[in-house]
Parts: sequence; C-alpha cells; structure tokens
Amino acid sequence: MRIRRLGIQNVLHFDEFELDFGRAQAGLHIVYGPNEAGKSTILRVLVDLLFGGKIDDAFKDSYGSKSRIAGVLEAGHDGSADEVAAGDASTAWDAGSEEAGGPRTGTSTAAGESRGTGGTSGSALPVSPRELAIVRKKRYSNLVLSDDAQGDIPEEVVLSLLGGLDKERYTLLFGFNHDRLRIGGDSLLESGGHAGISLFEAGGGIQFLQNVFTELSSRTDALLDTGFRSNSKKALNAAWRAYKDLKDGARRNSLRGEDWHRLKNEIAVKEVLLESLQRELKEFETRGNQLRRISRTRHFVANLNDAKLRLDAMMDAVELTPEMDGRIQSDVAGLEQADKQIHEKTQDLKTATESLESIDVDSALLDASGAINSLNRRIEQYLEAAKTVPRLQQQIEAEESKAREMARDLAPSVDFGDVDKLWIPAKDDLEIRQLAILWTELARELKQASDNVVKLDQDIRHREEELGKLAQSPDLSPLRQVLDEVQRSGDLESTLVQLERDMKGKREAATRQLQSQSIWNGQLEGLARMPVPLGETVAQFADKFLASEQQIADSRREINKRYAELENINDQIAVLELSGRVPVEADLVAARLHRDNGWRLIRTSWLGETDDDARGKSSLADAVQSYAAGKALPEAFEDAVSEADSVADWMRRESDRSARLSQFQLQRERTENVLSRLNSELEKLTQEHESLQSAWVNEWSTSGVTPKSPVEMKGWLADYYRPLIKEIGEIQGLERRIGELTVLRDSLMAQLGDALKATRQMPVMVSLAETGQASQAEPKGTPEEAHGASRTFDSLRSLISAATRWIGKVDSEEKLREALLVQYKELRANRDKEAALGRLKKEDFAGAKERWTQFTAAYPFLPENLQVVTGYLDKLRELFGLTREIGRLEDAMASANAVCTSFEQDTTSLAQRIGRDIEDGISYSGFVENLTAAMTEAGQEDRERRLLLQQVSKLHGELERRKSDKAALEAVVAGYKEKYHCLDHEALRVLVMRSEEKKKLRAEIDQIESSLRRVGDGMGAAELVAEVEHGPGIDALPSLEQELAASHEAKKKTCDLETRALWELNQQFFAMNEDKSDAADSAQQAEFQLAEVDRYWNEYLRFELARRLLGRAIEEFREQNESTVIERASELFRHLTLGHYTELVVEYDGSEPVLEAITAIGERRRVHQMSDGTRDQLYLALRLAFVEQHVDNASPVPLIMDDILVHFDDARTQATLEVLNQLAQKTQILYFTHHQSIVEAAAAMADAGSSVLVHTLVGSGGLPA
Repeated sequence: MRIRRLGIQNVLHFDEFELDFGRAQAGLHIVYGPNEAGKSTILRVLVDLLFGGKIDDAFKDSYGSKSRIAGVLEAGHDGSADEVAAGDASTAWDAGSEEAGGPRTGTSTAAGESRGTGGTSGSALPVSPRELAIVRKKRYSNLVLSDDAQGDIPEEVVLSLLGGLDKERYTLLFGFNHDRLRIGGDSLLESGGHAGISLFEAGGGIQFLQNVFTELSSRTDALLDTGFRSNSKKALNAAWRAYKDLKDGARRNSLRGEDWHRLKNEIAVKEVLLESLQRELKEFETRGNQLRRISRTRHFVANLNDAKLRLDAMMDAVELTPEMDGRIQSDVAGLEQADKQIHEKTQDLKTATESLESIDVDSALLDASGAINSLNRRIEQYLEAAKTVPRLQQQIEAEESKAREMARDLAPSVDFGDVDKLWIPAKDDLEIRQLAILWTELARELKQASDNVVKLDQDIRHREEELGKLAQSPDLSPLRQVLDEVQRSGDLESTLVQLERDMKGKREAATRQLQSQSIWNGQLEGLARMPVPLGETVAQFADKFLASEQQIADSRREINKRYAELENINDQIAVLELSGRVPVEADLVAARLHRDNGWRLIRTSWLGETDDDARGKSSLADAVQSYAAGKALPEAFEDAVSEADSVADWMRRESDRSARLSQFQLQRERTENVLSRLNSELEKLTQEHESLQSAWVNEWSTSGVTPKSPVEMKGWLADYYRPLIKEIGEIQGLERRIGELTVLRDSLMAQLGDALKATRQMPVMVSLAETGQASQAEPKGTPEEAHGASRTFDSLRSLISAATRWIGKVDSEEKLREALLVQYKELRANRDKEAALGRLKKEDFAGAKERWTQFTAAYPFLPENLQVVTGYLDKLRELFGLTREIGRLEDAMASANAVCTSFEQDTTSLAQRIGRDIEDGISYSGFVENLTAAMTEAGQEDRERRLLLQQVSKLHGELERRKSDKAALEAVVAGYKEKYHCLDHEALRVLVMRSEEKKKLRAEIDQIESSLRRVGDGMGAAELVAEVEHGPGIDALPSLEQELAASHEAKKKTCDLETRALWELNQQFFAMNEDKSDAADSAQQAEFQLAEVDRYWNEYLRFELARRLLGRAIEEFREQNESTVIERASELFRHLTLGHYTELVVEYDGSEPVLEAITAIGERRRVHQMSDGTRDQLYLALRLAFVEQHVDNASPVPLIMDDILVHFDDARTQATLEVLNQLAQKTQILYFTHHQSIVEAAAAMADAGSSVLVHTLVGSGGLPA
C-alpha cells in the first residue's frame, strides 16, 4: 500500500494544505520544513488518516467540527489487497471541500521536488481501480470515515490495505524517530547484544526486553527458594515456615475451660455495660453540640429573618435580569451621550467649513509643477557645468604643452602636427617588445646551458666514484620468508606470558574456591579424577530425602496431635473428677465380683465342698481370712452385698457423669492405640530413612567424600564441584596451549637462527655500462660480524630484532646503490639534454638578430640598441595617450557649454509661460529655486483644502449617523418607559436601582444561609432555623450547658473506671495464655499464612511461566529469523558504517547467543565495545532488515521516519540515504526532516538518477513560508 496524496483542512494552523506524493511505484520522499512548519502535525495526521479511531488526548484539541483529513491510498501491486473502485479522486477531494472548505488542490512535481501548499488551483489526479480516496472528520472524540467520501466505506477496507495491522502495531514496526533509534541502541547495550533479544526487539519495534527478563527473574527469585533452606527469607518460604509455626503454636496453646469461660463471661458483661455508658456519653455530647450550635447560629438566624422581611417589603419591585439592568442603564446613558455628540459634531462641521473658505490656491504654479521640478533637478548639473568649463580649458593647455615637449625628445625631426607618423601598429609593437625580451632571455640561457654542462660533468664523475665503493647485496629472501612466518604467528612470548599469568590466576582462584568449602580436602587434580554420582542420581536422592523427611515430619505432627488429644481427654476426665470420683461400670463389676466371691466362700463353708485333705482346708481358711479381713465371713459378705448395691445406686445417680467418663476413657484407650500404631510407623519410617542415608553414603563411597544431605551436596556440586571442574578443564587447556606455543616458539627460533646465519655478503662486480668501467667491491660485513657471531639469543623477540636490524641494514645499502644508479643515469641524460639545448639557443639568437634588422629598416626612428627599445616604445605609448586625453577634454568642455545653454533657455521659456520676469541680480538657478519654493507652498495649501473637503464630508456623514442612532435609542427607551410604566429617564434609573437592590437582598440571603450551614455542622438552613426557634432562649443556654457539662463529666469518670476494669480483665484473660494469644487466634493466623502461601505460589507460577514462555518465544523467533535477517542486516550494517564493519555473526558466550561485528581488519567486537553511534546504526540495520523481510513476505506499507539522522556525520548520512533509497524500491518511505543538509544530500542523489522526491513545506493557511 502507498499514500498518493494527503489533504489537511482546519487542523491546528493548517487552513488548507495538500501534499502530493506522485504516482511512482515506491520511492523515497523527503518532507522538508523548518522548525514550527508543521512536520509533526503532518506525521500525526498521516497515522490518523490510515487508522482513525479515538483521538489521542494530547492531540484532541487539534481537531474541530470543520476539520477534515483526506487522502488517496493505493493497494499493493503484489495481489495482497483487493482492488478498490474509488472513481475519480476529486469525488472524495471535493466532497470535503464542499462541506467545509476542505482540501481541493493538487500540487505539481518537477526536477525531483514538490511543494506542499495551501493554494487553490484545484487540479486533481484521477484514481485508478487500485486506489481508494477517503476523507475523515471528527465525530465526538473519534475520527471516522466521512459519509460524503464515495458513500459509506467500512473501516475493514482500509485495514485490508494495511495488511491487518492495527495502529499500535503499525507505529511500532513502521514508525521510526531519532529517540526510538537512540533507545534501540541503548537497549542493545542493555541486553549485552543477546542475539535472540536483539532480534525480537528489532522485529517487534520494542526496547529493553532484557529489563523485563531481569524483572521477572528477580520477582521469582524474591518469591521462592527452591532448595527450601530453613533460614530462607524468600516470601513463599517465610510464609510456609510461619504457617507451620502457627499451626504448631495453635496445638500447644489451649486454655483451661472453666477459667476461660468465667473470664470470657465477665468480659462480655463489662463490654455491654461499657457500651451502654458510651451511648449515654454520646447522647450528652450530641446535646452539648446542639446547645453550642444554637449559640453559634442564633445571630445568623436573626440576620436571615431580617433579610427575608426586607425582601418581602420589596415584593412590588420589578426584578430584572442583570443583563436587562445593564441594558436599560446603557441605553439611557447612550441616549444622553448621543445628544452631546450631535452638538459636538455640529460645531466641528461649522469650524471646518469656515477654514475651507479661507484657503486660496495659485493654480498657475501647480499647472507648471512638472517643468519647475524638472528645472530644479537640473540646477546642480547646471552649476557643476558652469564651474567645469574654465577648469577644462586649463587642463587642455597643460596637456598639449607636455605632449609637444615629449614629441621633440622622441623625434626631433618630426613636426608636432605630423606626430601620427611615429605611430607603430599594435602587432609590430608587441612583436618588437617580445623580440627585446627574447634577446635578453636567449643571452641568459646560452650562458646557463654552458654552466650546466660543466656542473653535470662534475656530478657524473662523483657518482661513478660512489658506485665503485658499494658491494652487491646478499639474497635475503629465505630470511625474509622465515621472518614473515614468525611475525604472522604473533607475539608468541607475550602470549605465553599472558597465558601463564592467566593459568596461574585461574589456579589460585580455583584453589581459593576449593579452600572455601569443607567437603573435599584434596588437591585440584584429585578433584578432577574424583568419581561423583550423576546429577540425576543426586536429584533422585534429594527428592527421596525430602519425601522421607516430610513423611517423618508428618508422622511426628500426627503423633503430637494425638498426644495433644490424649492430654485434652485426660484434662476432661480430671475436670469430671474435680467434684468427686465418678463411678464407672468397672466399679460395679468389681463390687459384684467381690460380692459373688463372698457368696461362693459361704456356700463352700456351709456345704463343705472342699478337699478332704488338710491342704484344702488350709486354702479355704486363707481365702476366708483374705476376703473377711478380720471380720466374720457372714458380716463381710453382708458388707459386700451392701457395697454392690451402693455402687449400683451411685451409678444411677451419676449416670450422666458416668457415661461421659466412660466415653472419655474409651476415647483415651483408642487414642493410646492410635499412638502405639503411629509410633510403630514412625520407627519404620526412621529405619527406612536410615537405610536411605546408608545408600546415599554408599553412593559416595568411591569418591572419598563424606557426603552431607543430598540438597547440600546438590548445592555443592552446582556451586563448587562443576565450576571447579570447568576451571580445571580451562587450566588444562591453558597448559596444553602453553606447551604448543612453546614448541612453536622454539621451532621458529631455530629456523630464524639458521636463516640468519646462512646469509653471507660475497664479493660482487658493480657494472658501470655508461662509462665502460668496472670495480671490485669487498664485503663490508656479515650478520655475525654485525651482531656477534658467538652471541646466543635468549628470546624469540631478540632474535627477531637482530634479523630485522640486519635486513634493514642490507635494504638501506641496496636502496642507496639503486638511488646512486638512478642518479647517475639521470645526470647522463641531463648532460646530453643541456648540450642539445645550448645548440638550439644559438640558432634562436641568430634568428632574433635578423628580425631586428628588418624592424629598424621599417621604422628608422627606433634606437639601434635592442635592449633600450622597450622604454622607447613605452614613451611613444605615453605620447599618444596624451593626444587622446587632449581630445577627451575638448569633448567634455563642449558638453558642459551645451548643458549651461540648455538650462538658461528652458528657464527663460518657463518664466514667459507663467508670466513672471527674471529680475536683474538673480541668477537662473536662483530664479528656479524661488519658483520651487512658491510651488511647494501652493501645493501645501491645495492639500489642506482637499483634507478639509474630506473632513467636511466625513462630519456630514457622522452627524447623520449620530442622529439615526439617537432616533433608534429614543425608540428603545420609549419602549422601556411604556413596558415598565416610567414617565422619564429618572424613573427608569429608580426601576433599575430597586431591581439591583432586590437581587442584592437575595444574594445576601444566600450568603447568610451559606454561612449558617458552614457554622451549623453541615445541617440545612431550614433545620438550623427550626432548631434555634424551638430551642431554649438565649438566657437559658449558659445554665443548660453547665448542667450538661457536669453530668457529662460524672458519666465520663464512671466510663473510665469501667474501661480500666475491662482492661484488667483482658490482661488476666491474656495472661492465661503464655504467648498472650489463644489457640483460635493462632489457628486464624495460620489460615491467613496458608492463604499467603497460596497467593505467593500462584504469583511465582505466573512470573516463572511468563519468563519461560517469553524465553521460548524469543528463542523460536531467533531460530526462524536468524539466518535471513542477520545476513541482510550484515549487508546494511556494512553499508551504513562505510565498510568499517564487514559482517554480523552470532557466537555463543557459554550457552547464550550474542551478536558480534567483524571489522574490516578481522577484529570481532561486541555491542558494549561499540560507540553510541555505531550501536544506533546496528539497531537501524536490524530494523530495516525486518522491514524488508515484511515487505518481501506481506503487503508493503509506508515506512515513516522522523529525523533519525540528526547525529550522523555527512558520510554516514549519505550512506543511510542510499540504503533507504534501495529499500524504497520495494515500499514507500516518508522521511520528515528540518535539516537542509538532508535535502542537499537527497538532491545530489536525485541528480545522480535516484528516485528521490523532496517535498518542501511552504505556503499559506497558517503554514510558515
């Protein structure tokens, strides 16, 4: 989709404005205007045109009922949007114009530039079937499609052109300004160049996604410690710990029943009594407030009644509106003022008429004003000419005398009248001068050439001697090759030192970290070889330990709960037994058993049912003795029967208590059984936990480590073991790298040392072909002699330095030899050249001499010496210059005489025409000056007469208007008098005065009622008046207030005493609980903490889920877009940075993918290593890559930019415009700017053939030019 035209009417300072973007398929449009030209408004209106809807609060005052925004939108040519039949563009354009003067005009484009104007030319481009013309207007607080624009157009049609983008999504993806560019660069820095986050931000037009990640992580970290350490202060852990503590406290803190209920009842009685006392105190306070309010409002009520009586007394007064009061007063005053003004205007008219009649104008002078003014302007010329004539005559005589004398000096035999015979044509004059110069130059050059040949012969001999002393250089190519290989390897020794320093630092850091824990006491190397359980095994043990410990804790909590129940049952039994022992069924069974045993003994004794032997008799006697306890058996049996009956009667009397006691005993028995079972289960769980502990210890048996709990060992593995293993691996890697580099260094040192020793400087024959000579040069030294043959190099750096110095020395000698050879050849060539030049100069000198002979024959008056001929020619020129000056002066004198004659003749003619004589003694110029003064005076009088005529006419008109206004006012005032039955003006003033007084009374009543409500505790005025009128009199108020205050004070003392008593009872009640709180409060707080646990858990799940989903979305987005977007962004970034960066790549920092930029020299830089401007350009490259991807895969939409290049230098601005122009071949780009440099750069691109259009904001309608 493309925007073809935009029209704005009555929006802020735009009265009528139109911007035509032309018919190009895409293109880059630069919209230029100075500050305050309305660029921001146009940018906002563009978005409002596309999307309409609710007007932003910051922009709502910009649109009014007459505001219209119109546009022509064209569907994309990729088939992504249906064709829309819009008819002629003028339909929508002119519809807005007819309704409210909307935009009607089109603008033209020429030479790549268009201007947005508010003109009224009315040209309109036709709309194709793929174009849609729309008009929006304000309806309530929304911008809607106008019904006048081709009938009803649903918003869905416009949205389909936009590819389904809504306003927010469009502005994020396709709206771009400088602030968002800078923020985007800062966001890249904030994320550390994370590839996923950077791509997600650039693709979505959002910033600082890293902050969202950090915030989500900090929120989850603040909520939960997943290890559930006992001392964790995280919110969820602390809430869970508080819940468990409160539940335990609720079980521990139970109160004694009877004392608790007694105190509770006493507190309830006290509270009821205290509530009754407080109600009575409230009633006393209410009555006291009422009496004080009556005292405060009494005088207001009196004033109110007085004002109402005065208002009632004015019932017959007419109450006019304030406007009518002012109108009547204004009309009466205006009528009186009209009489006064009519009188004043009449007097002014009389005065003006008299002044007009007193003026007499000289018309003859005014008729000749043109001629007078013409002569007046020529006075200065006339006076100047009169002065010039004598001066010119003197100059002519002086110049002629000087010319005669010069002619005698140059040619004594030639008469002054025949001086023209000395004239030499300009062509010959010039040639003679050139010949004189050539003569001098040839003489000088001949001598210079001879001297140069002698000097060059000396230099050639000197160079031959120097070349004979130099030897041929040895072949250093093997040494250079080895040295290049060494240098390509880099600074190995510094690298080795740094690696050793890094290895030492890492080893020391790892050792310190190892010493900071107490589980492993061996060395680092042993730790690396130590076998440890798998992470999954540790996690499984941690889960099992946690489950086992949880089961044991649950079992112990259940046992404690049962013990608490058992204790409660024992307490209930003890309460029952406080009033005496309670019989139970076991007591009755025991009594009856004792009775039956006695009956059995009696029967045995009576019936003789015993063994016959002595042993049987002895046993029966013992049983009777034990049963009777010293009594006779019948008496003991009778006591047993009575005891059994007593117990039965006792149980019937205490049946209720007995049943309760039996129930409690049964509960105790059951609870004891449950406790026994739970203790057995706890013992079993403890044994299983011990077995689990043994298995856990066995897992670590091969490692030599005494393990702590799985959770602690899991933390140790994560915090110490794995980081240390990683550090050990890095240390070992450094060791291997050091060994490799050491071997490489030693190998390179051996190669370089061998190559250096192999170089020898051998005797060489230096050939001097030019001279035919040859010399034998001896070697000046070898590397061993230059640097010490017996020297042993202790480092690669010193060996490189020695080789470099030796190569430099040999290269210097070779360069010297080559330079000497070049100089020798040049000297030989120059010597031959100088010799040839000398021969040519001799030939030229002979030719010049022959030509001079020809000139002296043609002009015999010339001097014979050619060297002085130039001065002679200069004097001839001066002579003929004097003759020309004499002629010019004669012409000037004739012209001055003509000026004087003409002025005098014209002055005489004018004097005759106006009938005036030129008096004797007055010059012609003086006469003209007098006429000019007289003419000026006559003109002034004529102007005064005309002004008076205008003033008289104006006064006549004003006098008639005043009379008409007076008649109108008289009619209006007469209407007032008739309507309100007033006889004169004074009666009308009295009417208005009474009306205003009545309104003031009403205002006074309103004021009094307002004051009354203010001091009357917010009650209504009527209620307060009734309260005062029905209340006590003013004399009774003081005594009533004193009595009420005394009663209130007595009641307050009683209330204080009861409050103190209630506080003491509460203290006793709280003292019964050692923690100052009862079990119910603890339970309630525990439930609250459980709710907090649930809330924190839900919050943790929400934040953690959001963090993981966001991370997954970012990673999926990166995987989908990384290859294509990074590849295209690399090209754009390379262009934007002028080739300083060549490529963007994604590298991994651990497990995190990060963006890296490769410079032209191969260096890798991350985001934090870039300057602010480069980061901005990186973000721009990513954004443009996503825009281009969207354009390739979906319907193109316009890209709108607002001065994103304000901080780019000229070169990068040009590069960015080229990138935008390339993108503009696919989609329309609208770039808004107030910088002339952008316009100049765009104009240069347009001149070079790019499709760039510049739109300059100028025109009317509130738009600054």
